[in-house]
Amino acid sequence: MSETSNLTVEDKVILENTIPTWFGGWDNTFFWKDFDLNVFFRFSGGNKVANVTRREMLDQGFVNNSAEILDRWQSPENPGNGDVPKLYYGKSSFINLTADGSSRWVENGNFLKLQNIALGYTLPKRVCNAIWLEKVRVYVQAQNVFTITKYSGLDPESYTSVNDINRPGVD
Repeated sequence: MSETSNLTVEDKVILENTIPTWFGGWDNTFFWKDFDLNVFFRFSGGNKVANVTRREMLDQGFVNNSAEILDRWQSPENPGNGDVPKLYYGKSSFINLTADGSSRWVENGNFLKLQNIALGYTLPKRVCNAIWLEKVRVYVQAQNVFTITKYSGLDPESYTSVNDINRPGVD
């Protein structure tokens, strides 16, 4: 691809929707003797996320960067192993094309998260009565335990926009 492009407004298309088309969760508590285990899973999908963070990392050639930049495309004679655009004066050859959006940076936003897990133990009634309490429950809890996704960024739900914090689908 050359440095100049003949793309016009007519060449633009809507790539995908940034709003999930399906989502939900599953919450359950399991009991065994005086122990209880609560798990809460959330899932979402059918949406796309523009990974602008990744684009910015690969377009900045002279800053701390992703290892993916090592596969930068050099020239038709020396394309290298990767598909990272060639760097021109600190910006890649695709920067003008990606300023308003490009399918190169659009990724699947589907995910499954273990949002919360809590393991508890309720002291026996005789122990509680001995210390003049009706019920005592001790527990440990963890949030955002793991996320399963093909999204290459930190979190497919994260979205950042300098101009509009309510604009989903842009990380």
